[in-house]
Amino acid sequence: MGSRTSRKAGTKRREARAGGGGALLAALAPAWPPIVWAVALAAIGALALALRLSFQAKVAVTPLAGILTADALVYWRWAGHILRHGIVGRNLWFFGPLYPYVLAGLRMLASDSIPTILATQAVWGAAAVVLLADAARRLTRPLVGLLAGVAVAAYPMAVFFDDLVLMESLLFFAQALLLWWVARTDWPRARIAGPLVLGALVGVLAEGRATAA
Repeated sequence: MGSRTSRKAGTKRREARAGGGGALLAALAPAWPPIVWAVALAAIGALALALRLSFQAKVAVTPLAGILTADALVYWRWAGHILRHGIVGRNLWFFGPLYPYVLAGLRMLASDSIPTILATQAVWGAAAVVLLADAARRLTRPLVGLLAGVAVAAYPMAVFFDDLVLMESLLFFAQALLLWWVARTDWPRARIAGPLVLGALVGVLAEGRATAA
């Protein structure tokens, strides 16, 4: 009888501590009004874009500016082939075709300007940061989303890849969009649009790199 009473008392103490910890966490990290979170997201996006454009501006005045080698040269020539011969290919694909086709579209709009294309990648790189921050907020709390957004915005490799004519920048954005879609969708109540968009995003990623499937 005594042992049962002590076990019950111990259980109540643990529940009280857990409840107190949850109340403390809620007090330290309460939900933010939508307008406050929107401003925070805008600030995160502006920070991410500023870091990327600043890095690109510094690289632009070095001998490395505009140089395409290895895979970057393959993608550039592939995009040029698409522009000259049309979107229907006749050969097997060694790399994922997503980036060359997007690159061809960018070159058609940007008149083969590498700096403009890289600036476009900086924009969708910053958008990826915003999506990841909002996904973290939806899965946890606004403060966590804010910290995650700042960390990803300043992540050196993400900034670096947005300044290269390579697949990684576009894949990073597509993966961030996929994660955000999963986090924002109420799956028990989701209609056809939920899984349809999810499947489309996975298909897009698979066109970028087969392992993404």
